[in-house]
Amino acid sequence: MSERTHGCGIFLFSLAAIFWKLELAGAIEKFWLPDLEWQTRENWENGLLPEVDSRVVFPEEMRLAVGLPKWSSVNFAEVDLPRDGSLALSMNGKLQISGSEGSKKRVAKWARKGPLFWADPENWSTSSEAVPHLERIPCVSDVAVLANSTDKILSIRQPDNVIKVRAVKIENRSLLLWQWTELRSNREFSTGPFKVDYSLRLACDNCPCQGDNFDAYLEEVCNIQRPRCGSTICAYPLEVEGHCCDFCGGRVRLSRTTPLSTIESKVSDILKTYDNVLSWHIRNTKDGNPEVLIAEKDGYSGMASYEAVEALKKALTGNYIEVLSTETAGAALNDSNVGLVLASVLGTPFLIFLLFVVVLPYFGYNPTSLTADLRRGWTTFRTGVRQENGGTRRYLGFARFENVSEATVQLAEPAEPRETPPATYPASGSGGRFENPLYRSKKRGQNEENILDIEKPVRLTTLKNAIGDEDVEEVDLEIEQ
Repeated sequence: MSERTHGCGIFLFSLAAIFWKLELAGAIEKFWLPDLEWQTRENWENGLLPEVDSRVVFPEEMRLAVGLPKWSSVNFAEVDLPRDGSLALSMNGKLQISGSEGSKKRVAKWARKGPLFWADPENWSTSSEAVPHLERIPCVSDVAVLANSTDKILSIRQPDNVIKVRAVKIENRSLLLWQWTELRSNREFSTGPFKVDYSLRLACDNCPCQGDNFDAYLEEVCNIQRPRCGSTICAYPLEVEGHCCDFCGGRVRLSRTTPLSTIESKVSDILKTYDNVLSWHIRNTKDGNPEVLIAEKDGYSGMASYEAVEALKKALTGNYIEVLSTETAGAALNDSNVGLVLASVLGTPFLIFLLFVVVLPYFGYNPTSLTADLRRGWTTFRTGVRQENGGTRRYLGFARFENVSEATVQLAEPAEPRETPPATYPASGSGGRFENPLYRSKKRGQNEENILDIEKPVRLTTLKNAIGDEDVEEVDLEIEQ
């Protein structure tokens, strides 16, 4: 009875294994990319591999495991070991350190540092640039391929949240659940509770990437990916579920009444002419509606995405597939021009404020007087502009006053009032008229007579001839002797 039970158990186990492998045949495989092999030149500074009797230097904070060369005997002059990290020696291998002084001229430095996160999208292969960051990591219905051979070195930091995958494959061999449970406790995986488990479900095309743990796992992924996003390169970036950065491209949302396999077939036929310039991804969102994400391969321009979205909308509607909505990210933005404009607009007021508040007072200038000078200069400039726009222009000039020694002096009028012609200049209170010595008009008439020349001797005969007989009065003078 026990032999029958044992044989029946083996049969059922074998049948379940065959059925499970058939189930995995159509699953999507996502490959672990980091290569920590000794012979990989990209892992060493300047691509210089260590040679025999050379000095090998590992970073103190390496935070990963490195596989030593697969030679039967490894001989180095010196090895600077990491403080946080490990070296993996092949089975039955031997490491010898000679300590030779003459070989110190040859130094090889390990360049790569960890840790290497399971939740890092760049550590996994992706089929398209349009795949959101969360879906580039193995989802609940995907197979995680960790290594193509058993002697490959793995160093993986486990995720903080519990996730599930369809299966794990090493050396083209899918591990059963008990095999994966035993393997994940090895030192290839960082210490701590293991969070990657099997989903134990059949294929599910309409299932989200990580089920109920979607939001927490997405936040963990975005904490790693978000610092790499950079500036936005499109005018109206799209918010895509499961994507950590702005999405520049196109999106077509469809009705859930159409199976995902039918949509994939139709979209591939419609967009095959854009295969060289576009990549696309078809999936179901959390609300169950399918959507097509479109991204451009060689830099974003906006035109190719717009044309592809319009072509999809027209062709799918013609095939009686309901299109709920379409979106595009608009025109492309030039990062350098945008940065220059923003720096000019936002930086100029700050520089002016800094100049007045910090720089000029430091060198002894008074900001108040400088402000007044600038205000006066602006007022003068504005007044000049208004005069030019009004058609009239006023010129500024200088007047010079000159003191002269000569002057015209007129004697006082007689005491008796007489009719006299109106005087050209106003009479002073003392009865005489004097010309302003600070101003000498050049329009003085030719008929003006010089009554008295004060620079020459005055005679009564000369004065009489100048005034005339009618203006001479006889005056008796008494001279005391």
